[in-house]
Amino acid sequence: MLHRKRAIKFKDGQDAKEMLIKKLVRAMLIDKKATLTVKKAKIMKSILERLVEKAKEKTEANKNYLLRQVTDKKLVDIFFSEIGVLFKDRKGGYLRLKKIGARTSDGAEMAILEWVVPFVKEKIVEPKKV
Repeated sequence: MLHRKRAIKFKDGQDAKEMLIKKLVRAMLIDKKATLTVKKAKIMKSILERLVEKAKEKTEANKNYLLRQVTDKKLVDIFFSEIGVLFKDRKGGYLRLKKIGARTSDGAEMAILEWVVPFVKEKIVEPKKV
């Protein structure tokens, strides 16, 4: 029984939720902000806050945790080299959630999720598909 649990759930299932989270984390690191529904933004905010806490201290356990969540070594390096260093002295509140109103097509409440402090990112070059 899940008494007193207020977890936000998606109807697609656990596997789809995990893949969605990995894609949104990647988008946040590459684009520095994301426009999504309020429900997804709240989940992403809590997960990214946890990942930033892990990125503050470079240990093998933290590296393995980030690799499980992100699954890309370049992004894990960005976490440690840029984000962890940037938020080293800050104790929480790494992301800002701005509500921007309803989406016109279906009326879903939308929000912008962005970093509180802007950071300079390296260019991630995607290999071209032939």
